[in-house]
Amino acid sequence: MENNILVLKISNRQKIIDEPILIIAIYLLGHNLDNIKQPIIKSKIDFVDYQNKPIKGYQSESFIKWLILNFIIVQIKRLPEKTKTKVEEILSVFKQDNPKTENIKQ
Repeated sequence: MENNILVLKISNRQKIIDEPILIIAIYLLGHNLDNIKQPIIKSKIDFVDYQNKPIKGYQSESFIKWLILNFIIVQIKRLPEKTKTKVEEILSVFKQDNPKTENIKQ
């Protein structure tokens, strides 16, 4: 079993379901990446064949699901002062230059 997948075993009286559960790693960076200006980056996995042609249908292959590691990178220092989305608003709690949490809406 790959280290980035948990196996869900649900025991029903008649059968056991054994399927991968994807894990998404979230990296909160206290420094800025040199070449990426966006504060929040999400991985997108695409598969190609040996001639670099896209392969369709790989998402439905359970073996492939066991191998994919999705991740999100958050550059805390690049989060905007004025938040535009709920995600940015929540992540602004991690900004050390803005320790106040009054601006978080409940």
